Amino acid sequence: MTIINQPKDGRLGDSLIKNLIKEDDYTDWVFYLIAAYANKSGVTRLRQAITEFRKKGGIVTATIGVDQENTTLEGLVLLLTLTNELYIYHNESTFQTFHPKIYVFEKKNTYARCFVGSSNLTCGGLFTNYEAIEESTYDLQKKVDVEAYSKIRETISSYQNVKSKCCLKLDESLLQELIHQGYLIGEEEKNKTRLSEGGKGRFAKGNDIKALFGYEKFAPPPVIIITEGQDGVKANEIPEVNPIKSGFWKRLRPSDVSLTSSPGQIIIPIKFSNLFPSWSEAEQTEVGGGQSESNFKLIYRSSKGIRSKIENVRAVKYIPAPKHPRKNVDLRFTFLSREITSSLKEGDILLFRHTDNQSIWFEVTHIKRGTKNFEGISFEDKRWGFVID
Repeated sequence: MTIINQPKDGRLGDSLIKNLIKEDDYTDWVFYLIAAYANKSGVTRLRQAITEFRKKGGIVTATIGVDQENTTLEGLVLLLTLTNELYIYHNESTFQTFHPKIYVFEKKNTYARCFVGSSNLTCGGLFTNYEAIEESTYDLQKKVDVEAYSKIRETISSYQNVKSKCCLKLDESLLQELIHQGYLIGEEEKNKTRLSEGGKGRFAKGNDIKALFGYEKFAPPPVIIITEGQDGVKANEIPEVNPIKSGFWKRLRPSDVSLTSSPGQIIIPIKFSNLFPSWSEAEQTEVGGGQSESNFKLIYRSSKGIRSKIENVRAVKYIPAPKHPRKNVDLRFTFLSREITSSLKEGDILLFRHTDNQSIWFEVTHIKRGTKNFEGISFEDKRWGFVID
């Protein structure tokens, strides 16, 4: 038995993905998920790995709670396409909340690996929240392990028993009923409600708050890339956007396309910083420098015209320390995707244009070296330039 002390020492999401893709054949394997809450940000990050697991013969069953409106419509819709069986567990009593979190890989009569802790099926629960998860393995050819593991399997079975008054198997009909009866709301509607309330408690509108605690910085969650033609990707998952002529373009230099020196980091002229979404408050380093970030979603159009929706891309401002020989603020952008980075070559152009979709900040188009004009935009032999509407 070991403990995953997320995010300080491991992340549950990384462990789940590893176990979903490491075998060549998953015949006789079952992946059990039980979580109090699930949303699109969590399910999407396991999507590709679960798809591979099922293609190799694996079975996926899940039980999700719908208490307190923390499970979202989009999360369940996506999870329904990824599972062989999906159950909803809910007790109508206001004194009871469905709150277990169990993730189990079982190879019939052979082996089981279990993760039991505090992590929900959300991006935070899988990657960035402070969570504690016990990881244990069982040899199912040993009587003592079979007896110990049977307690976990009994627990899972109890939450997948439709004879219980609190358990229902999810299908399209029940999904619509959950929506109609108010058990589920969409993530956009939920965000609007939160914003209209102006936050609660310390963060309510008008509160003069003072931070009493500091910050700890950890690796961000994995980037989500959904590409046209990818297995299981529906057409409406990559929204059509109309780029407007507000933005900038940048001709790539050797350092921008290097896979060894600061791989994936593209230097952007600082004068374009106000074209990015709002920047976080600068976090000061021990030597007096600073760093602020801007995270957002974009549509990436490859040089071949293939579109991808990318979430959690990042731009960073590096503020040099007072004694640093370089005095200028450095602005860098990254797709957080080695596949995209490896397709970029010196002299190519990245064209960043704002869109008419409020949730998609930029459409970024990859233009191969040698192109002089693009839809009325003249690149000439300059290194960069504004795109003016």
